[in-house]
Amino acid sequence: MPTPSTSTRRRRTVGLALLGGSILAGTVVATTAVAAGGHPAPHTAPTPPNAVPGTGGVVSARTITVSGEGKVTVKPDMATVTMGAQATDLRAGEALRIVNEKTAALIAALKSAGVAEDDIATSGLNVWPNYDNSSRVSGFTASNSVTVKIKALDKAGSIIDSAATAAGDNVTISGIAFGVQDQEAVLGQARTAAIANAQKRAGEFAAAAGVKVGEVIQITEVGLSMPQPLVLERQAMDSTAGAAASVPVQAGTQDLTVNVTVQFLIG
Repeated sequence: MPTPSTSTRRRRTVGLALLGGSILAGTVVATTAVAAGGHPAPHTAPTPPNAVPGTGGVVSARTITVSGEGKVTVKPDMATVTMGAQATDLRAGEALRIVNEKTAALIAALKSAGVAEDDIATSGLNVWPNYDNSSRVSGFTASNSVTVKIKALDKAGSIIDSAATAAGDNVTISGIAFGVQDQEAVLGQARTAAIANAQKRAGEFAAAAGVKVGEVIQITEVGLSMPQPLVLERQAMDSTAGAAASVPVQAGTQDLTVNVTVQFLIG
């Protein structure tokens, strides 16, 4: 068979290139890579986030986004109290000495009442000057406070009273908060209720629009509502009057709320 001339080979090469160009021009996807062995390599285009499954990302999904709220009412099983001692003296060192002594007695009373050492933590230590009407230093005030977790809630009143009595007239109580020890378990119940509430709302909207709710695309937790501490002030308590009765403590109930935003497919 005759060997093609150089010009013939050139014409064939150019013709093949033009033929390839015409094929690519008429194809939707204009990029084809060749892998080893001469076989076309697969090409995967990025899929839009709202693409309908099975459509190759060509058709955008129809969705509905709703909010859901889950609320769980619980009875607290622990209390957190901030208490300590405060003293004023002409000398800063003496004021601090009195506070240290009273706070040590308060902590010892807490431990004797059954509070674990790990549940007692220092949360404040301050010394500041006091001024008279002429803006001259007239003395110093020192304070020391601890945050206490009381897990035996039925004994909270007597524990607080014992500690306050130990600190005497220098005692301070600045706040009490009630809560649950296994908080994550309770929040889990609230999250489940929030998703159920979102599904209910999505169903109501879909029914009104004449469509059906599909699978969940996205869930976002947008807020948690937790009880706030109840602030109590009890300073310079008369120790003789305080011994007459324990501090009354009523925990009541608490609402823990979780809010979510859920996006569903609709069809």
